[in-house]
Amino acid sequence: MKFVKTLILALVWVAYSLIAGQQAHAQTFIVDDDAQCSGANYTRIQDAVNDAPAGATIAVCPGIYAEQLRLDKALTLRGFGTDAQNQAVIRPSQLVESVNIGGTPVAAVVYVTNAVNVNLEGITVDGAANNVSDCLPYLIGVLYFNASGEIRGSTVKSIRLSDPQQAGCQSGVGIFVLSGSDAGDGFSNVQVIDNRLFDYQKAGIAANDAHTQVLIHNNTLTGDGAIATNAQDGIQVAFGARGVISNNTVSDHIYTPCETYENCTFAGKNIIVFQSDDVNVTGNILSRSQLNIRVTGNRTVIRDNSITDVITRDGIFVVGDFNDIISNSITNVSAAAVFVRGSYNTVAYNAITNAVRGVQESSPSSNNVFLGNTFINTQTQFALLSTLAAISGQAYAVNPDNTPLPLSGIAVTLAGGGAQLTTLTDSNGFYSFTNLAAADYTVTPTPNADYAFTPANRFLNLSGANITNADFIGASPSSAPPVVVINRATRQPDTTNRAPINFTVTFNEPVTEFDSSDIAVSGSARATNVLVTGTGANYNVAVSGFTTRGTVTAIVNAGAATDATGNVNPASTSSDNTVTYNAPDNITTPITVTTNADGGAGSLREAITLANLDGGADIINFNLAGGASQIINLTNALPPILETIIIDGATQPGFDGSPLVTLDGAAAGAGANGLTLETDGCTVRGLVITNFGGSGVRVTQGIGNRITRNSIFGNGGLGIDLGVSGVTANDAQDADAGANDLQNYPVIVSARRGSTIVNGTFNSVASQSFTLEFFYTNGIADAASAEGQEFIGAVNVTTDGNGNAVAGATAGSVITFGGDGSFTATFPTTAPAGSFVTATATNSAGGTSEFSAASRVPVQTTADEVLIEGFVRTAGGTNLANVTIRLTGSAQAATLTDAAGHYEFKVAAGGVYQVTASRRGLAFAPSRAAFGGITSNRTADFIAIAKGRAFRTRMK
Repeated sequence: MKFVKTLILALVWVAYSLIAGQQAHAQTFIVDDDAQCSGANYTRIQDAVNDAPAGATIAVCPGIYAEQLRLDKALTLRGFGTDAQNQAVIRPSQLVESVNIGGTPVAAVVYVTNAVNVNLEGITVDGAANNVSDCLPYLIGVLYFNASGEIRGSTVKSIRLSDPQQAGCQSGVGIFVLSGSDAGDGFSNVQVIDNRLFDYQKAGIAANDAHTQVLIHNNTLTGDGAIATNAQDGIQVAFGARGVISNNTVSDHIYTPCETYENCTFAGKNIIVFQSDDVNVTGNILSRSQLNIRVTGNRTVIRDNSITDVITRDGIFVVGDFNDIISNSITNVSAAAVFVRGSYNTVAYNAITNAVRGVQESSPSSNNVFLGNTFINTQTQFALLSTLAAISGQAYAVNPDNTPLPLSGIAVTLAGGGAQLTTLTDSNGFYSFTNLAAADYTVTPTPNADYAFTPANRFLNLSGANITNADFIGASPSSAPPVVVINRATRQPDTTNRAPINFTVTFNEPVTEFDSSDIAVSGSARATNVLVTGTGANYNVAVSGFTTRGTVTAIVNAGAATDATGNVNPASTSSDNTVTYNAPDNITTPITVTTNADGGAGSLREAITLANLDGGADIINFNLAGGASQIINLTNALPPILETIIIDGATQPGFDGSPLVTLDGAAAGAGANGLTLETDGCTVRGLVITNFGGSGVRVTQGIGNRITRNSIFGNGGLGIDLGVSGVTANDAQDADAGANDLQNYPVIVSARRGSTIVNGTFNSVASQSFTLEFFYTNGIADAASAEGQEFIGAVNVTTDGNGNAVAGATAGSVITFGGDGSFTATFPTTAPAGSFVTATATNSAGGTSEFSAASRVPVQTTADEVLIEGFVRTAGGTNLANVTIRLTGSAQAATLTDAAGHYEFKVAAGGVYQVTASRRGLAFAPSRAAFGGITSNRTADFIAIAKGRAFRTRMK
């Protein structure tokens, strides 16, 4: 059996039973090293162990026992009359090899082997006097090897090598449980309860191998804190072991070379589950570590843990399938509070505070569920995957006849998008990385003794379409010239009216003699100034001194720089080295859209382009001929809005309050947004925005962008998306910042007919005024990320010192307040039964929120009736139509879910009812929803998944 395996972090729940107990009327043997205890007949523990029959108890009096123990029969070793200080101390002055496991010598202070019911209680295991100074033999405090039992109420300390110069050795584990299943049929089943562990070199508690089961409960483990010698772990369950890690307090595992996220190959971990399935990690208190919980496995349950002060890396890091990350409290995180990669994982009801990223999903991932998580002071709440695509290419050299020579076995590395992947080129020199999320990636071939590569790496933006030509050309390192790439800097917009314009220059190796004279600038903007900064292989080029608006293109001249062997570079290559500079030019405003063509004079596309070229604020009006209602069918995404613009659909002749101008994105391409706002102070009003693959309106940077009285529905993304992270959760008093100040939206509690009556709550910045707009949508597909099809009405509200809406009014409607942010608003417009009501909030600076989650307007019921309704969705959140729903009990009926996955039954109050869902090839959770004596409307949702796969259930 291979013994030395890297200790890594993980979480797991598993149900199991552990063998415990002693034989009735067991004999007791008393050990005393200095005649303190009466009745003692042994001065050495090992002598008593050797003489005692199976099932006996060895009572150890207070003292220091300089012994190395071997226990190979059912025994209980108990500190005699000890208190919490565990005064019976086992501290050997010399350690020798206890066992050789798979070629690795192991020295354990207490070695338990080939026995069951071996229990240690109230004992201190102290390695302070050991003489092990080298990396081998491997040092352990207590080793259970192919053995079972319990260690309880004990202290394990000073399990580290005697030579401080060997502090980097991967040796020194407080308690280690091994089954030896790699080599035979060994089995270990151990409970580790109420112990205290500190001053260990590598790890506190570890359990390895497929036939190992552990319960690790209510222990306290304290690492060394910030150290540079060893990436310590608190608790590990790994390599097929199973068990429960519960209610432990684990802290202070910090590896100081792990300074940045990108350079943190090794990290300190409080709990690690590695290559093990079915582990439960629950109720632990974890603090001051770089990875507080790290899991590589399946069906792990990580629940109700408290995690604080996560340094450099992630609070919970999970790679695998069918894992549950539920109801954890995670505070002060340097990176992601929860990182997940895999499929069918659930991340739900976690409370996340003070994190750079809340929940991060990394490729390859699919069918993960994210719901009910809360965020306070979190910069990016969700960083989830979008459309997956691939990057591929070929590595080749050039034969003397100029034909390609494929290079096989070349290691190619991809980094970015939360992924770090490596592959080898095949026999034809090809490589590929698949299932990648839309993100920026760097692809790098590894040079070897025969070949250096041109370019040295490729910086690629993957936005949904496959990239198939990321090739690399190999040449002899000694003769290969330095290769250079110049591109627009990552943060440099393609179009700007600000100087300087920045470009990034990257050589494939360090060079010298590179300066501003080596840059050639061209383009109609007539730049006059170039500044180069940087050293080695990486430089920034800042271009300024423009005399007019126009384009700016930068290249690196051939022969600009020299490498260490005297080779000079060829001219640069590039994929994006041109930027448009817009000088203010006093374009006449308003700009009027006179044609519904998608381009050319008088089009909306041209109007946005012209307004972007103007340094001041502009207005876009509409005067489309051919009737009041007009549709602009877009064949690709409109340009992003880079300057302050008012787009006013209410100017279309015939406008009477309902939008007449429709922006239809059915042919605009996958992921296209209706309008993208990348600046401040814009207004979008009086438009229909529909059928776009992305969001209706996306605000990516600016603030004060008002989106008012539009009809936004039927889009693939959100109706309004602030930032690029999907639904942005509300936060108390709107303390977060970002696009449109990440303005909070109202929360719709319920909506009903009788005109339209909306009950809800609203909390935002204290002592400010806001406009709340209400909409309804028919046939909604996702109530959680709703849109607004028909305008119902608006109210103006003000907030108190706690940010709660407490007052307000508007013409034509009535609103009352509950004093705690709750309100009831009544509008003359009637939302149809079965439609969904949603709302936005706009602050005094003009910034509009995303749409709130929607509330369905229920079917009208009499005083003697109630409604049973719900949705059927996949585990990934997709609504399912045409699922059969059956009602039994006091009434019988059946129906099919509609296009939104919704069903409903109107039933008599007071009855007893059961609801089931069925459809060929699918299983449902719960299998049945039951209601007894109901007197109010009830909801029963179902989760569907292909039969034969595990699934999780949530029922309201």
